[in-house]
Amino acid sequence: MRPEDLTLTTSQQATGKRIRVKHGPTQRQNRRFIVGATILVIVSLWYVKLDFSMFVANIDKTYGIIGRLLNPNWTMALPYFTSFIDTLAIAFVALLTALLFALPIAYLTASNTAPFPKLARVLLTLFSLIRAVPITIWGLVGAASIGFGSQAGVLGLFLPTISYLARILAQRIEEAGYDIIEAMSASGTPWIVMVFRGLTQELMPQLIATVALRFELTTSETISLGMVGIAGIGYTLNMSIGTYNFENASMGILIIFMGMWITEYTTRRMVSWIRKER
Repeated sequence: MRPEDLTLTTSQQATGKRIRVKHGPTQRQNRRFIVGATILVIVSLWYVKLDFSMFVANIDKTYGIIGRLLNPNWTMALPYFTSFIDTLAIAFVALLTALLFALPIAYLTASNTAPFPKLARVLLTLFSLIRAVPITIWGLVGAASIGFGSQAGVLGLFLPTISYLARILAQRIEEAGYDIIEAMSASGTPWIVMVFRGLTQELMPQLIATVALRFELTTSETISLGMVGIAGIGYTLNMSIGTYNFENASMGILIIFMGMWITEYTTRRMVSWIRKER
């Protein structure tokens, strides 16, 4: 019997009849949600001014583009593969550089290790603002500062990666609780020794797992930065799409798919191995 069903009498049990229970507040919430969602959809469709006749009129072009995408240019496999290696290198350098700053900041902002609570609140607010800005904006800021290229990609990823890592690592530190901190504080251990010798060693598997998962996201963001002209495989793919060379673009999409799948599989296996070692 399902939880929402109720059998009232023995005779009804024998006949298999069930009386559905109607919960008034839940039904009202469901109606409000449906009405609100319907209004939101209608307003959104009106605001973006979708012209479905345009889709119908250009359906032949869509079929043609799909057909070209299904015929990748295999001679572009090596150039796209090389560009993807550049993307991985940019992501790795940005992640490693950001980690050197994010780990101390995480200890300064975690509620159980923050030596200056007011400073911690300021840093948390600052990094919330950084995360609110799209990654492409940071990439363009980097490009405007030092020009387009790999260095602009690293610079554009630097602050968003620090803000993300600092937040996640701070959560991992807070999950460790206060027991270790109280024990080391009671013995007179200095703060810097306590966090970098005590907590860091205790949390090292979790920290490594967090960084490994972040590498996957950083790689994806590097591809997005390439689409706005920074560097890496995103830049090469954007050049193919910009010249309507969809056969070349199809090869790039295929390389990105395979590269991201391998990256995700590797990070997932690494995290699984780290957890088993614990």
